[in-house]
Amino acid sequence: MEKEWHKHDPDLLALEKLQRETNLHPLIALFLCNRGIKDTAGAHSFLHPSLKDLPSAFLLKDMDKAAHRLADAVRRHEKILIYGDYDADGVTATAVLWLFLKRIGAAVSRYIPDRIRDGYGLKTEILKRFLDDKPDLLVTVDCGISNHEAVAYAREQGVDVIVTDHHCVPDMLPPALAAVNPKQPDCNYPDKDLAGVGVAFNLVMALRRVLFHDSTASAWSDRQRPNLKEYLDLVAIGTIADMVPLRGVNRILVKEGLKIIDRARRPGIAALKAISSVNTTKASSYDIGFRLAPRLNAAGRMGSADDAFALLVTEDGGQAELIASSLDQANRRRQAAEEDMLTELTGYITAEVLQTEKALVYASPHWHRGVLGIVASRLAAKYARPTILFSLEDGKAKGSGRSAADIDLYELLTMCRELLEDFGGHKEAAGLSLREENLPLFKEVFQTAVSGKVTTADLVPKLWLEDSVQLSILREKSFLSDFYLLPPFGMGNPNPLLDTSPVKIIEQRLIGEKHVKLRVHQDGRVWEAMGFNMDPLPTVGHGLPAAEFLKASLAFALDTNTYQGREFLQLRVVDLKVMG
Repeated sequence: MEKEWHKHDPDLLALEKLQRETNLHPLIALFLCNRGIKDTAGAHSFLHPSLKDLPSAFLLKDMDKAAHRLADAVRRHEKILIYGDYDADGVTATAVLWLFLKRIGAAVSRYIPDRIRDGYGLKTEILKRFLDDKPDLLVTVDCGISNHEAVAYAREQGVDVIVTDHHCVPDMLPPALAAVNPKQPDCNYPDKDLAGVGVAFNLVMALRRVLFHDSTASAWSDRQRPNLKEYLDLVAIGTIADMVPLRGVNRILVKEGLKIIDRARRPGIAALKAISSVNTTKASSYDIGFRLAPRLNAAGRMGSADDAFALLVTEDGGQAELIASSLDQANRRRQAAEEDMLTELTGYITAEVLQTEKALVYASPHWHRGVLGIVASRLAAKYARPTILFSLEDGKAKGSGRSAADIDLYELLTMCRELLEDFGGHKEAAGLSLREENLPLFKEVFQTAVSGKVTTADLVPKLWLEDSVQLSILREKSFLSDFYLLPPFGMGNPNPLLDTSPVKIIEQRLIGEKHVKLRVHQDGRVWEAMGFNMDPLPTVGHGLPAAEFLKASLAFALDTNTYQGREFLQLRVVDLKVMG
């Protein structure tokens, strides 16, 4: 579907004031203004995030109870079980808490469910496996807030439960000793958009503080106190992978975490960077989101997330290389399954379907459950429609959904809850299950719910551009120095999209099977631009007469690359419109 190009409409008075008071390059000030940052203090905290600006972990509801109960378990050498999730956020959250508890001598074990066998979340049938050697304390990470029955069962067995989660909070909380989730309406923590690993890291911060100030125990001296910065590489990976907004606390954690990733002192991270061809000196959020995280996620999608966990916690470089290679192979299998599924689904999504349906809901017994979410995400982005895909097995439909057009997917599913056996998630993504016989009615009810939230205009893919520029502005030193303060990019702080017109496309070169490298001419200069997953232009070649050069408008982002220790910007084409 052809995208509509739209431009942000900034507050011009606020923009002029911000630029004057900060002395930022006008284009950088515009970027900030478009993100709702309109004063000097906001600009400074955004451009210069610092760990000292992190809020107290104890602002999270129930954190005091959670940290003190966990501290008691550490002192008494009670058995602690961490129950995680199989995606990159859940695995990194499990690793952060496990590594810290191991570091301080706790008796800790962990369990990460199998996506296919166990499904998402804390389950009673899984907990029954631990009856012979049941833990004294169960701590969930990145899950548990919707698992009332399983938490109640654990409490009945005499197991204390601490839930740490970041997904939407149901009407009835599970009967846990403590439920730590910033989305609780009566939680005072100022940032509601933490990833699961961010919540787990806050628990570690709180636990360290409780143990450090405990005069009855062998408290650490300042020199002995563990440095939590060493865990920020894991926090950054999980936060980026879960696509939470990179603003506020998340921005601080990710920016500092990327510095740790650059050092690659953790053998698993070093091996993962090497197998993913990530620059060894300066990784970006793009590298994490599109190279490292997919390989970690591939473990849980195509096999066992235990492999991803093992990679993150191993101290053996040789073992790390073997596991990273295995994850790379799993990722290749994931890519193949994803492409096969996309090809099949593209055949179903006709022009007639797009005219009549405001949501995409499909099911098959042949689809690999591990790739449902990522394929749903690609379809939602391409067709600007909420998308839910189901895998069918033994009379059950187990699905994964992704949102589009700023629609709250979790809210939509609550409107269909009578048909669902289980569901959970948040505004942008959710998992769900129901009986296969209820699928036709679910699709009807879901379509009706979506229709009540969107108009036809909402369902046209849109590209939001910051401004129109001449490419020469990108060479200005003041722009470059300020631009390098904007990353990390991601949800909530997208890589700025600009457009420029007209350019002459004077040459193209295929890179691999899916990418195109363009040479474009404007104002007497030639620029190189990359088009990833872009079809080649049939009328452009090398050495064509000037009269045959193709004129076009480019919509592009700026990627930061490093070569021989020097940073430079590269144009990344996200859309192109040929001019008549």
